[in-house]
Amino acid sequence: MAYSLTEYVTGKYYQSMFWLIQQNLPITPKKGKKYWSDIDIFAVKDKEVHLISCKDYLQDNSKETQDKVLTNLTDAEEYVKEYYKFVNNNNITISKIYVYKETGRNTIERLKNEGVKTIHINEIISNYIKELDKRLEILKKGKEKPKKGKRYSKIGEYKDLDKFIIHLLDNNFLNDELINSLLKEDLSKIYK
Repeated sequence: MAYSLTEYVTGKYYQSMFWLIQQNLPITPKKGKKYWSDIDIFAVKDKEVHLISCKDYLQDNSKETQDKVLTNLTDAEEYVKEYYKFVNNNNITISKIYVYKETGRNTIERLKNEGVKTIHINEIISNYIKELDKRLEILKKGKEKPKKGKRYSKIGEYKDLDKFIIHLLDNNFLNDELINSLLKEDLSKIYK
């Protein structure tokens, strides 16, 4: 199955932070019409559960569409509490998160007002790259730079996007200055 950009990168970021994730977790709505049949990302780490809805582009910012996003997250929370008993432990924190690329301000504000954390995909990408950069620094620690055509042995264990980003970092296509400048900006004001 092909994932959207927001879903794919968010999943990779959570994995890089050692979260256990399941993408497209099927859920059964408790009431009303069935708008979506899954939650994009179900992530678990320590005493936290994140229910994440990812949208590259929300075509319609109407109240009805906002209701669908909220209903999906609420249905996911109820489903997870019912079928994943460990979540009912009082020490487990459940967070509802909406990751987006293009979504109207009114939708973002409504979701925030309803207790949903909203994150622009650029923030996820920036933090993902920073996390991979930390890993690269750990691999480099105490080692000389490999000769041309050779690589740090453990980088070979990374796959697809991780390996590509590590290559960009290692060859200074991406650097802390660029990433930090992105993280300083209020991305929600830049992307409407």
